[in-house]
Amino acid sequence: ALADLVSAMRAGRVDALLILGCNPVYDAPADLDFAGALAQVPETIHLGLHVDETAVACTWHVPQAHYLEAWGDGRAYDGTLSVIQPLIAPLYDDAHSEIEVLHAFMTGEDRPGYDLVRDTWRAYLSGDFEKAWRRVLHDGFLPGSAYAAVTARPSAPAGYTAPAVGADDIEVVFRLDPKVLDGSFANNAWMQELPDPTTKITWDNVAMMSPATAERLGVRTWLSKGQHFADRIRLTVGGHTVELPVWVQPGYADNSIGLTLGYGRTIVSTRPERKTNFFDLDDYTDIYGHGAVATGVGVNVAPLRSRPALYAAVGAQVEKAGGEYMIATTQDHGALPEEMEQVR
Repeated sequence: ALADLVSAMRAGRVDALLILGCNPVYDAPADLDFAGALAQVPETIHLGLHVDETAVACTWHVPQAHYLEAWGDGRAYDGTLSVIQPLIAPLYDDAHSEIEVLHAFMTGEDRPGYDLVRDTWRAYLSGDFEKAWRRVLHDGFLPGSAYAAVTARPSAPAGYTAPAVGADDIEVVFRLDPKVLDGSFANNAWMQELPDPTTKITWDNVAMMSPATAERLGVRTWLSKGQHFADRIRLTVGGHTVELPVWVQPGYADNSIGLTLGYGRTIVSTRPERKTNFFDLDDYTDIYGHGAVATGVGVNVAPLRSRPALYAAVGAQVEKAGGEYMIATTQDHGALPEEMEQVR
């Protein structure tokens, strides 16, 4: 579907494009060149929490209301209907939810999400609407709205087959970062500060490899005076090249390099003054974009991914790059320095 959209954009069949809460300029497969196709659309609008890579490439950016301050509705896996209620009032007057923006585009009316959700639920609640509405808000769901149970025999799709790796090939494996995921949480300093469960690395991503692979490539990581350092490599896949530090991890598969997504973000930190609902002087960092925590943290490895190689790629070209890199990790926190004499 995304490839079809890109083809239509390049063919000039898209006059206006509304992008809701996603960032394809940053994370779409590199072979699609979504940014290039987007530039051929006359009118582009982006709704998002941050002025991110896609927002900068669009004609307009609309600040998105956080899900904790927006009304909505949905269905559970069994089909049960539920109302999504905000936990706080919107911090900013100019923030809008997805349903508010869609309604504005469809009707030209600017209506609050609360009214839109109530209008939708009038078709599902019988009798005294106000009484039934309050009951749904109290219970959190509509009893009896689950789908009827059926006996089905779904045909399972073909599973993912990893590409064959030759004896001398270097395999590159892409995975979501356990802290920032695909970059969605990269602007959260608490998540950046959280150590990786395996490497204990914070505020960075690396090229993970086994000791044997590191020896083959002539690279290493080392500890010096309580600080971790690493060599850098230049990694090329499908004509795209990135440079990033290595991390030698015992137990990792030989002839394989592991990369985590979600880093190397570019979020604009300068924003016009915004009127808040609660503070005359807003002493807090603008959670919608001002004070971009994620900008410049780590390396964006998304350009190495293509549609045929979203999860793994073979035939990568790897060479040692110049310079050494200091890595922040909590792996040795609490360890006694080697030069300290033991207390007896």
